[in-house]
Amino acid sequence: MRHVRPKERELYEQTSITAAKFDSLANENKEDVIQYLDLESARRPGLEDSKRINIDLPSDFLAELDKEAAHRGITRQSLIKVWLEPSLTLASRPIAKSDVPGNVIVKTGNAP
Repeated sequence: MRHVRPKERELYEQTSITAAKFDSLANENKEDVIQYLDLESARRPGLEDSKRINIDLPSDFLAELDKEAAHRGITRQSLIKVWLEPSLTLASRPIAKSDVPGNVIVKTGNAP
């Protein structure tokens, strides 16, 4: 924790509230909660190692992505991440023959 000067401490004590109170104020939407945030030290977890990519997609494909994202109330980027994560999780596990499309395992009566 960083050293806090007396004037900063006084300001902090005036604007600090409990997490429960913050949640309550934010959910009720009656008061601007930005005053309770320390924007100087705010960080978005997981973005430190983020890399920007570009991908070319057909316009109709993007329109469908945007439609689905709007339906879910999230951004196109968030939708893509939501859809990619399970695929990457599955890709990281060992693949069984039954997982490969087109492979059908047929058991006959003679098989042990």
